[in-house]
Amino acid sequence: MAARVLAILAVAVLFADTSGFTVRETDRLDELPPSIRALLAKMTTEEKARQLVLDDAITVATYDGAFNETLAAAYLGGLGAGVLNWGRDVDPNLANAIQDAVVAASRHGIPALFAEECQHGVQGDHHTIFPSPPALAATFDVDLLRAVGAVVVGAEARAGGTAQCWAPVCGLAREPRWGRGEEELGEDAYLAGELAGAMVRGMTADGRLDSPNATSLLKHFVAYSVPEAGRNEGPAHMGPRELRETYARPFAKAVAAGATGVMSSYNEVDGVPVSGDAGYLEDLLRGELGFEGYVSSDFGAIHNLQSLHYTAADGPEAVRQFLEAGGSVNGHDYHADYEAIVANLTDSGRMASETLDLAAGRVLAVKRRLGLLRDVGGVAATGAYRTDPALVATRLGDAPSHRAVAARAAAESVVLLANDRVLPLDADALAGKIVAVVGPNGDEARMGDYSAAGWSGGAPSGGGNIDTFNMVPVLEGLRKALPRSDVVYAVGSSLSAARHWNVVQRHEWAVAAAFAATAPSVPYAPGFEPTTVAAGTQGLEATYFPDARLEGPAALSRLDFALNHHFFALGPDPARLPGGVFSARFRGLATPPATATRGRWGVLVHTGSDGEVRVSLEVDGVVLVDTFPNASAPTVSGPFAFEAGRAYDVAVNYSQSHSWNDGPAVALLWSLAEDDDDDELAKAKRLMDAADAVVAVVGGANNLRAPDGGNDSTEGEGVDRASLALTGRQRDLVDAALASASKSGAPLAVVLVDGKPTAEPLLKTAPAVLAAFNGGQAQGDAIAAVLVGAANPSGRLPLSFPASADVLPVFYDRKPSSARSGWCDVAESVLWAFGHGLSYSNVTYADVSVVPETASAATDEVLVRFTLAHAGGPPVVEVPQVYVRDVVSSVTTPLRSLKAFARVDLAPGETRRVELAISLDELRVLDRTMAWVLEPGTFEVYVGPASDDTPLSASFDVVSD
Repeated sequence: MAARVLAILAVAVLFADTSGFTVRETDRLDELPPSIRALLAKMTTEEKARQLVLDDAITVATYDGAFNETLAAAYLGGLGAGVLNWGRDVDPNLANAIQDAVVAASRHGIPALFAEECQHGVQGDHHTIFPSPPALAATFDVDLLRAVGAVVVGAEARAGGTAQCWAPVCGLAREPRWGRGEEELGEDAYLAGELAGAMVRGMTADGRLDSPNATSLLKHFVAYSVPEAGRNEGPAHMGPRELRETYARPFAKAVAAGATGVMSSYNEVDGVPVSGDAGYLEDLLRGELGFEGYVSSDFGAIHNLQSLHYTAADGPEAVRQFLEAGGSVNGHDYHADYEAIVANLTDSGRMASETLDLAAGRVLAVKRRLGLLRDVGGVAATGAYRTDPALVATRLGDAPSHRAVAARAAAESVVLLANDRVLPLDADALAGKIVAVVGPNGDEARMGDYSAAGWSGGAPSGGGNIDTFNMVPVLEGLRKALPRSDVVYAVGSSLSAARHWNVVQRHEWAVAAAFAATAPSVPYAPGFEPTTVAAGTQGLEATYFPDARLEGPAALSRLDFALNHHFFALGPDPARLPGGVFSARFRGLATPPATATRGRWGVLVHTGSDGEVRVSLEVDGVVLVDTFPNASAPTVSGPFAFEAGRAYDVAVNYSQSHSWNDGPAVALLWSLAEDDDDDELAKAKRLMDAADAVVAVVGGANNLRAPDGGNDSTEGEGVDRASLALTGRQRDLVDAALASASKSGAPLAVVLVDGKPTAEPLLKTAPAVLAAFNGGQAQGDAIAAVLVGAANPSGRLPLSFPASADVLPVFYDRKPSSARSGWCDVAESVLWAFGHGLSYSNVTYADVSVVPETASAATDEVLVRFTLAHAGGPPVVEVPQVYVRDVVSSVTTPLRSLKAFARVDLAPGETRRVELAISLDELRVLDRTMAWVLEPGTFEVYVGPASDDTPLSASFDVVSD
């Protein structure tokens, strides 16, 4: 039976039909709903200006974790609030208290719009952590991205009070030296657009903005992801055709899906700063893409007009440029002065009052679309703004259905790059044998930037306990997948020249003695009854006190799954221990997975400017760290001899006398590496030489913090790299693993855990290589399942892996004149191409046809039909990809571009006829008059499992009407 799979969003057109570019007026108040125009007529200049301000809800309305009426009143000042960054805390009751105050302070009863980062899960405590955007893109799964947006991101955000998610990121990862490439949905405009659109539709419940889900604000408009030399905030060099045909396309799909906000970027394009130009924010974004929401600047992008681009002489001029360009909300630019600058510009006549009305009206119109405002007598008035506190019990990150979506996403994201009959590992053959895991990413759950991970787990503004509970590193995953094997570990190399530190992971903790738990591990877990936690239970005993002195009756005792907390402003349990002043005693047995003769213990703390945090560490009765007498005392022990498999009795005392918004934090780490890099590498070699199988887990990480002040970060915002090779001594570690495997014959698999491509030709010589990117909380289980054959890999590369940074760019959809070879000193430029990904099965492609063979401009789509046959191996999900080339055109077009894809289930021996649709809108080009046209001519079609592996080809013609 034929399977019809549509791999496109139902988008009528990508861009408005134009003959040349549309020029829009910046004072078009007629675009606003009548009720919003009527409301604006009743508002003062100051009230309108307040709607354009982004502020931090916790900072302006709370103190030490509790709502503070005095602070709130001083901030609101009878003007209310525009957009409030909710922060990383979860407390719907506090959210409601703040909103009540906002509405009461506004003469017109206008609620605030609560917003938060949500790239791959809500960036806050107790939220599900999905794979990072490149890993999500590796799934090639539109339905999954919709589920990520709907089931979890939108629902979880709304349960905590957030109405708008700053996601998805719609840039293209075509400059891998740039540290923020880990935030992009791959290098291809079609793939990124399909996935971003699906995520937006999921967030907004397929466009129903009155649903109990959140809406979307897209990042970062536009062409921010291809900065000069890969340096953050650098210029983007391209003309208007490339900008529209490539970099604006994902935004077009996400706008059509219902996004209500767009974040303007830091960069300049073709010599003009995006955040200060109406050509980008009005003509392109609204006139051509059809956007109808409001524009918020990235944090500092308005100020950059003055301090980086020098197109504005001062702050008022920068603000005027932003607003007249079509912007509305500041990204904390000029802080408290922003609204005063806006009002002064208007009152002085330097800026037309209609510009302010349009900027504020667009924010208000979004609030109306979200139901925060409703029409009463023709005027927008207070709508439904309160959050149902009961939602957190079923919607946050420990919900079984949400964990299942995260596990599905992690499983689908693993890409098998190479396999010389090494994988899957034979669990039966390895029973009673040694499996060595080596590498700095082997026993750390790397979540990626903008995630709700524990503070030292990869995102210093991420979340806490519930996330630690759900995060699984590779070592733990393999130990669960190979219970009859002795799975051992060595670090082998750090990620940089700094000492390598690991957070003590959840699987390395055990309760030292039975205790009575008076609170659940997850604050909002329903139906909790006090219980006794038995000795040996995974985790540690945590006793919290309602003061900073570790004295008096405890406020609560609970099982914490690891000591890696970012408490933010609201503390460990807003429901049972409100306020930011508290102390805690943590105790448990910690068992290191590796031996180190000169290791270290360390406590990572985030202290305030006046030393609000104190901490001590005791191991087996010996005090190793103590900052209670002196807040500036070191938090790292002296050399410590760790013995793998031995349980150490650990006690940590923690105290904070104040909370602040960027958050008190505490994490227990150990360094299981030797002082000398050569000694550590030699230790790993000995482990591998004695092993019956080796898994080397290498790559990179972002936003790392270490108790000794070191920083192992190799990627992330502001961490750009000139080289894409393995860092630290990781290349030496892989080389040693290859030598060991060659000598012993033991199977070797190299696993890349990284936010972006690794350019390391040595990897091509490895028997098996997996690219796992940052796979979210279930990454360790997903990787282990692929390694042992419990799962058949189905991930595909969403971006090309270069041979080195010297040969960039290497994105696959190059123009005919853009060579990817021919250097006198480089043999190859691409290690693995876009779309590549192997499985444990053999799938054949045959019998391609295109219907109709002749199309016209009146034709909506052509259908590509072909046959997939399962020719051996386990059940598989095959990912066929359809590429198109415009053979002759008036302007140059790529040699091939992805235009359709699908995930197709095949059982052993099954043959399936597959039909994919190519929308003819996807084939339009900007001709030499800059008009979007579908040009007559022949289009070649290529079908296969990767951009560089397309065994089937066909063609169709487009004729004039």
